[in-house]
Amino acid sequence: MPTPEEVRNYRFTAEDQLHLRQNRSRVVSGTPEQVHAQFTALAADYQVDEITAVTITADFQDRLHSYELLAEVFELKMPQEVAVMEEAAG
Repeated sequence: MPTPEEVRNYRFTAEDQLHLRQNRSRVVSGTPEQVHAQFTALAADYQVDEITAVTITADFQDRLHSYELLAEVFELKMPQEVAVMEEAAG
């Protein structure tokens, strides 16, 4: 995976730019709220109840943070949080 610096300095060819434009429709990006809206619309369009997200970053901590943002906007709980909540509920 290239670093952010390598990406900033990369000179895209016409073929690269065409490839990026063609793949743009398959990419979900934006603020957590925008991503939530896009995923919700995709799930409705395809009539699915589960979506898998893959974040591509050069830095693992950035990737982890992106998943934390998704979990927050979708109000997901960590497995241990769910277990604690279930235990407290009796």
